[in-house]
Amino acid sequence: MSPNRVSTIQIAYGQHIERAAQDFGDHEGMGTPRITRWIAQYDDSDVPLAIKILQEIKYYSTENIRAMVHNLVKLTYIISVKSVMIGYYLFQWGSPLKDRQSLPVRSGMK
Repeated sequence: MSPNRVSTIQIAYGQHIERAAQDFGDHEGMGTPRITRWIAQYDDSDVPLAIKILQEIKYYSTENIRAMVHNLVKLTYIISVKSVMIGYYLFQWGSPLKDRQSLPVRSGMK
């Protein structure tokens, strides 16, 4: 890979490379030089496609993943508590006219 070609890529696509380096920045060893080398491995006619791939990648940083897992745990807890509350109903037993009593019974129990 010639330094001239790398410079040409950096001049033509520097803004896209910088944005990708910022987006992927928390990934170990990821930065502008590494992204530029990745792009430079392609033929000149394929470089625009490589740039398009960089633009389309949805990268989740470590911080984003932790936040999403935290929200998922909270949501799972909320859903499970609501399903338990909805899963109970009152079952009537005894004489239909006198001494009615109520017993909480979990739905689906026999």
